[in-house]
Amino acid sequence: MRRTTILTAAAFAAGAIMLASPALAQDTIQRQGTGERRETLNRMENRPAPAGAWEALVGGPSASEREGKVVLVYTFSSWYPISQRPLANIQRLHTQHAGDGLLVVGVHHDQGFENAESFMAARRANFRLAHDAGNRFREALLVDQDPDFYVFDRAGNLRFADIETPSVNAAVELLLGESVEDAAGREARQADAARQAAQDARRPSRVDRAAIRALDGDVSFQMPDASAYAGVAWPEHNSGQLSAENHQGKPLPSAESMESWAWFGDRPSTRGRVVVLDFWATWCGPCIAAMPKLDALQERHRDGLAVIAVTKPYSNQDRGRVQSYLRSNPKSYYNAWDESGTLSSAMNVRGIPHVVVLSSDGVIRWQGNPHSRDFERLVASVIDADPGVRARQNAVNELRDRVRGGE
Repeated sequence: MRRTTILTAAAFAAGAIMLASPALAQDTIQRQGTGERRETLNRMENRPAPAGAWEALVGGPSASEREGKVVLVYTFSSWYPISQRPLANIQRLHTQHAGDGLLVVGVHHDQGFENAESFMAARRANFRLAHDAGNRFREALLVDQDPDFYVFDRAGNLRFADIETPSVNAAVELLLGESVEDAAGREARQADAARQAAQDARRPSRVDRAAIRALDGDVSFQMPDASAYAGVAWPEHNSGQLSAENHQGKPLPSAESMESWAWFGDRPSTRGRVVVLDFWATWCGPCIAAMPKLDALQERHRDGLAVIAVTKPYSNQDRGRVQSYLRSNPKSYYNAWDESGTLSSAMNVRGIPHVVVLSSDGVIRWQGNPHSRDFERLVASVIDADPGVRARQNAVNELRDRVRGGE
């Protein structure tokens, strides 16, 4: 059995593996392998496939077929039983997500390819089959043992190289939730953030940093009245199938129940902020896959947004399990425990993850799946349009100016 390197958010916070692949800090997908091979694979991530790799496949997808798609590569051999075990799950992913932009490519070993089509037909597998002639594709991507899994994003970059079988679904869900623009601009955004952080660290200042941090809490300002919200062109409601009762355009039901929540860490100040409520659980793979997106949202819109992940007791989850998970996987957003599950019941949440986007007057402006390709854009548009966010931000800016000026 191969040794496995598991990359966790805690490891990233400690600076582990960052030199090998800075982009890995944005996810918790489990990678295979150790040592020099793993380091090389880390360097391959967030870049296109090595030159000639796709062209080495006989029957593989063309560049136009891959364009704008999330591509899941599954290496297998019809004569090697261990490599066949994930086949049913890979077929399910193909069936469920082909319409969402997922392209599954089964890359068969050079040996025994003459039996590959009948092997697939016997198992009712109809995803794309490609022949790795001379095993040149495997060589280019450092495939060491079937089955291996590689996932490319909509911009054509290899985001996850040789990942663990249990992480495949989460990786696919994560990348399907991105647009082409999200994927293409990801590395540039990370580089910009790194440069800005470096500049901020070098900038001399006599700012009272404790006072600046205090701005994350309440500041004194007047909330706009209802007429200010009525005149806003809010985003269109989600007209797709929801895994909860539709409350879009209405106040959050049982909002008062939030007062009884217990908090893992800090409790956010929501006055003058847009709130994203994320219903999740530790056993929910798609919930875990959505965490990097929620974390990035909170970081990007720190002044105008409070992301609150809320969960409740389940038969296989108690408060201690959640506490343990959050200690090992810290995030920049907020986490709450709803012991009674009152809000989940009021929303009739039937499936998770499910997110609710509230404007600062407590009205639900959008709800749905955080993996929706429009989710991040919609949250940003609510923040930009929200009168309460603007009122709070104006007060914050005035206070920051006074603090920096030494008043």
